[in-house]
Amino acid sequence: MPNVTVVDKPAEGSVILACRARFAAWYGALIHHMLDPGMAALATPPRNRSGNKLFTNTYVIMAMRLLGMFGGFVFWAVAARLVNVDQVGLASGILASAALVARLSQLGFGQVLVRYAPGASDSSRLLNLLLTATAGIAALLAGVFLMGLELWSPALRPVCESPVMIGIFLVTAVSLSLSNLLVWQFVAHRMPIYSLAKNVVQILLSVALVLVLVLAAPDSRSLVFASMLSILISVIVTVRVFVPKVSRNYRFRFVLPVRLHISETAYALSNYVSDILRTLPHNLLPLLMINVLGTTVGAYGFIVWSIALGLDGLANSVAPSFFAEGANNPAMAPTYAKAAVRFSVLMGGGITFVMLAGAPILLYFYGPAYVQNGYLPLVLLTVSIVPSVIVAVYVSLLRIRDRVAELVLVTAFDLVLAMAITYVAMLWLGLLGVGVGWLSSRLVVLAVVGMLWRRQPSLTPSQSDVVSGAVS
Repeated sequence: MPNVTVVDKPAEGSVILACRARFAAWYGALIHHMLDPGMAALATPPRNRSGNKLFTNTYVIMAMRLLGMFGGFVFWAVAARLVNVDQVGLASGILASAALVARLSQLGFGQVLVRYAPGASDSSRLLNLLLTATAGIAALLAGVFLMGLELWSPALRPVCESPVMIGIFLVTAVSLSLSNLLVWQFVAHRMPIYSLAKNVVQILLSVALVLVLVLAAPDSRSLVFASMLSILISVIVTVRVFVPKVSRNYRFRFVLPVRLHISETAYALSNYVSDILRTLPHNLLPLLMINVLGTTVGAYGFIVWSIALGLDGLANSVAPSFFAEGANNPAMAPTYAKAAVRFSVLMGGGITFVMLAGAPILLYFYGPAYVQNGYLPLVLLTVSIVPSVIVAVYVSLLRIRDRVAELVLVTAFDLVLAMAITYVAMLWLGLLGVGVGWLSSRLVVLAVVGMLWRRQPSLTPSQSDVVSGAVS
């Protein structure tokens, strides 16, 4: 089992100072280029030119994700301070597994809502049909995961030793899958404010529950149960209160048998495959860290990975809004894509610059050991945000244009490269290898996407230059 990599402090300091100086120079040049008077048209959000809600909804999604990051930060900071690190590692593995099951159960249904719900004659029935299908698939996949636990995640063996933990895991996986789908319902109707409201309910409940339950029993079961209960209650509140706000006269009903039109099924499956390929590393890497590096180092890795993933989501908040607006107005997709890339790069670059100095402060809330072992991996993961958000916008553009074959090929290449490089680097460098491998894979994928984007037939040279300039 690889040991935790501890970098010599003087050497680490010189590396950090050099990184900060180089990044400051690069980011300053980038801002100058992006705010050049010759680019004045790009400074005006598309909303002002065409009346769409691209940036309005982007800001709401940013607020939602920022709130989610804050809730996760408080939740795991309490866990790190009050619960043994091995138990934190076990709980993080259980919740990461539930998130993986929830991700696999989506089957592209969220994209179906975005594409078909706004014009559907009975959007309430479509939502109920997809909720029914998602719950059933999530329960089935959770059962399969538990039956094969010894094979693919032996470190989580304690889950199967308790009927209570089995039940908690099943409910967590199903609730989380429904929660993920409901977010797409609000994106489809371009009303993400209700996703924000859902997050507020879930975060307030999770923080309150973790404080109460951990003080009573400081173990992994309390952490997982607090998370499960907060997700379940927020789903119930959303279905009963928030969904009727965007779908009049909505009432939840199980819809059986579950049937979709051929066009909806084909669109769902193609987007499902690409979505799984693109996001699978987000759920697999925490499990890989726990099984390869152990629960203690895995706990450090999970916290670092969660922070980096939250920051990446914050910078990438424009992608869901871009997808929804582009699906409603495909002719404007190239214009929206250009604006989305510039917005995402500015956000990602700014977050990276802040984290070069702020990461130790953030990690200190979890404990000194998290600072010592997590700072450099977190910085490297944060630097990877800029290439990641550009790739995400390109993937959304392919979805809008129904370029299914290219979509699947790009996301498959992304998955294989990310997991292979990160796994090898993890074996070589321990936790630091997660940051090194992930950043390396992002840069390679960005270079490939830059070449593909240049060949998009309807993009003007100036739009292609956005990506090629970022690659260089």
